[in-house]
Amino acid sequence: MGTTRWRGMHVHLLGPLHVEVDGRVLDVSTWKSKRAVTLLKYLVARAGERVPRDVLVDLLWPDSEDGYKSTHNLHTVVYYLRRTLEPELRRYEDPRFLRHVHGKYWIDTNAPVWTDIEEFRRLIRQAEAVRSEDGRQSLTLYQRALALYRDDFCPEDLYEDWAVPFRERFRDLYFRATLHTAQLLVDVEGNFSDTIGLCRSALDRDPYREELHQALIGYLVKAGRYGEAAIQYRTCKRLLNEEFGLNPSPATRALFDAMKHEIM
Repeated sequence: MGTTRWRGMHVHLLGPLHVEVDGRVLDVSTWKSKRAVTLLKYLVARAGERVPRDVLVDLLWPDSEDGYKSTHNLHTVVYYLRRTLEPELRRYEDPRFLRHVHGKYWIDTNAPVWTDIEEFRRLIRQAEAVRSEDGRQSLTLYQRALALYRDDFCPEDLYEDWAVPFRERFRDLYFRATLHTAQLLVDVEGNFSDTIGLCRSALDRDPYREELHQALIGYLVKAGRYGEAAIQYRTCKRLLNEEFGLNPSPATRALFDAMKHEIM
C-alpha cells in the first residue's frame, strides 16, 4: 500500500538552502534567476510578513536608480519564482505560496508551508515553557531543535547584509539552547559525556564564546576530568588574548581556581 505525499512546501535555511514542493526537490543551483533564490529566502525568513515592493527592489537591485525598470524586473523575478514553485499554476489562478496584494509580497503561512527556522523557534519556545516543570520533556524538545541546526542561517550568503541579522539571531538561539540542553543532560540523566561533547561541538562553531568555555570547564571538573579542564581554561585564555587582547572573566578564572583548590 503506497503512502500519500505531503502536499506543500518545505524550506531549510539552517544550512545550505533545500527546497521541496509536493515531494519534489528543487535544485536551486540550476535556477536561471539567482535573484529569485534570494527573494525566496528573504520572504521565507520574514515568516509571513508582508514586505513592500520598494524594500524588495532595494534588496535585489541596491544600486539601481531606475525605479520603473527595477519594479518591472521585480515582477519578472516574482513570475519566475511562482512558476518554479508551481509549474502547473494556471493563468489568473491564485498561487499557493507567493502572494501579492497592494504592492506587498509574502509567503502565505496559511498555506502548507514548513520551514526549519520556524520549527526551530517553535521547539525552543516549547522547551523553555516546560523546562522548570518537566525537565525530560524539555530536554527532548531542545534536542529536536538542535538537530535542525545543520549550519548557520544561509551560509552561502555570508556577506549579504540582509542575512546578517537573521544569522546572528539564530546563532544566539542555538547557543542558548545548547547551554540549556547541556544542563538538562546533567540534571535529568547525569550524562556528563554527552554534555561535554555537546559543548565541544558548539565551541567548534564559535571558539570565542566564553560562556561555552565556562560551561565546558565546569562540566569537566564535575566529571573529575581535571586535566582536560585545565587544558580548556588555557585554551580559552589563549583564544581571548589572541583575538581580543582580553583575559578570561573573573567567573571563568574562579572556576579554574576552585578546581585547583579541589585537587590540592
